[in-house]
Amino acid sequence: MKKEELKLHDLVCGQDPDAITAEIISIVGMVADDFDSVRFRTAMQDLVRLFGGEYPGFRASNTSYHDLEHTCAVVLAVARLLHGLQLDNGIRFSGAQVLVALMAAIFHDTGLILKTEEQDGSGARNMVGHEKRSIELAANYMESHGFGAEERGDCGAIIMATMLGHPLPEIPFRDEATLLLGKVLGSADLVAQMADRAYLEKLLLLYREFVEAGVKGYQSELDLLRKTSDFYRSLAQPRLVEDMDNVKRVLRSHFWVRWGIDRDLYAEAIDSNLFYLEKLLNECGDAYTCYQKKLNRGGGNQQGNGKGGC
Repeated sequence: MKKEELKLHDLVCGQDPDAITAEIISIVGMVADDFDSVRFRTAMQDLVRLFGGEYPGFRASNTSYHDLEHTCAVVLAVARLLHGLQLDNGIRFSGAQVLVALMAAIFHDTGLILKTEEQDGSGARNMVGHEKRSIELAANYMESHGFGAEERGDCGAIIMATMLGHPLPEIPFRDEATLLLGKVLGSADLVAQMADRAYLEKLLLLYREFVEAGVKGYQSELDLLRKTSDFYRSLAQPRLVEDMDNVKRVLRSHFWVRWGIDRDLYAEAIDSNLFYLEKLLNECGDAYTCYQKKLNRGGGNQQGNGKGGC
């Protein structure tokens, strides 16, 4: 395939945590010489165990939108942003700082995974306020793996940056470097999910999570689809550009240096998703079965897990 034809999902298999781990280690090798890839690889392996129900004290993840694929995509986006920041702005983080940022990405949604004793419903019931649970799990894990109190505190602050609508000045970042890492994770969380090849398919699953969590504002799956473009324009985009200082702008440099592609593939994927959504809304109107039929790109659909093959 020619480089001008490559899309974001062509670069790394989104359903292969090992491939994603290897790509992140390759990227971080260009960012920090002292990065502890062994501890990172172990954390990624434990993440897979946690989502798969093989980690002591926890059930398997049973949220279809906030799944392992999403978390892996966010961790990868963090690495790409850190590389881009170095290329564009000359900002260099130590290996320890990079590892803490990646740990925050690894654990940012783990609060949605139910503990063994939590038998009712799915993890979506913890959606509101799940960040606190994520921070607690991250702190416990990091303490047992030799991270210091300062690193654990930084990780918790960085995770808080993923809370939509939460002002960054209210988060207790220890220093400017940690604040920037928070902006990186907050940006990665948004662009990774909205650039997902099956983002629109997964929105139908997200609605079900909203219902269980008691999140208001959406009357049906179709209502959520109708409001998605406005969500991006009125909330996500201002959050990315204003609150996160538009750190996503550095992604184009990453793709150029890493892949020889002079484009921001995340921005392209988001635009493609929103364009296709508008096309669907115009074609399908109120006919929900029409959306069910057409939302099957990449082999996924609202009845499955929204994932296609690699």
